[in-house]
Amino acid sequence: MTAVKGSKQERLVVVPYHPVRRLLAHLLYWLILLAVGAASFYIGQFVGVEAKYAVEYETGQLKDLIDDQDDKIADLTQKLAVMERSRQIDQHTNESIRQHLRKLQAENLELEQEVSFLKSIMQPTDQAKGLSIQKFELKATDNPRQFRYKLRLTQIAKRHNKLNGFASVTIIGKKAGIHQEIPLSEISKNVESKDIKLGFVYYQEIPGPDGHFGIMDLPEGFEPEYVLVEARKTGANAKRVEKKFMWKKEAQLNVGQG
Repeated sequence: MTAVKGSKQERLVVVPYHPVRRLLAHLLYWLILLAVGAASFYIGQFVGVEAKYAVEYETGQLKDLIDDQDDKIADLTQKLAVMERSRQIDQHTNESIRQHLRKLQAENLELEQEVSFLKSIMQPTDQAKGLSIQKFELKATDNPRQFRYKLRLTQIAKRHNKLNGFASVTIIGKKAGIHQEIPLSEISKNVESKDIKLGFVYYQEIPGPDGHFGIMDLPEGFEPEYVLVEARKTGANAKRVEKKFMWKKEAQLNVGQG
């Protein structure tokens, strides 16, 4: 072959022509490409599913923990409510028991005093005989100017005959710094006159029988200091006695018992 002057000549390589082998090579290339793509897809799917399962598992664990905590909170709340009710019930019960106990103790003390009182009447000593002012009880009310009262007079003797006479009760104090004496009959509707009639064998209570209390209403501005009780027996062996009971401003008290 004749070379053309002035042009670049490329070297040519002559190879055998195999069309079947070339087709197989193309097929192998595409098969490898498909295999790599499928593997990538399945790997991605596997990783995604595993991650999803992991998240779902962790979420389930947290939900279980929350449910468990909720159950504990509900249980503790219920126990706290029960304990609070129990504490309130216990306090109420204890206070009720204490009040009942105090009431029983007061009643027992009163009964003991009554027994002692009756014994003193039935078994008098040589030093104490005849008309006696046994006690004057004074109790406050919700009204600071109003008080309940009860006076008891006794006859101490080995042989009891009916005792007749009179008694008077005077509240002594001050108003605006000035000394005042107020007869009980002026501040109590339970007493009709200053001289209260006496007539008894063993004892007499004023204002009335069966342990009833009278009511007195103190005048505004009057400050009581003490109660003066005077009693006198009329007839044979006449006798006069008096006793002073100091006033005490307390919710409930017995003044000068004895």
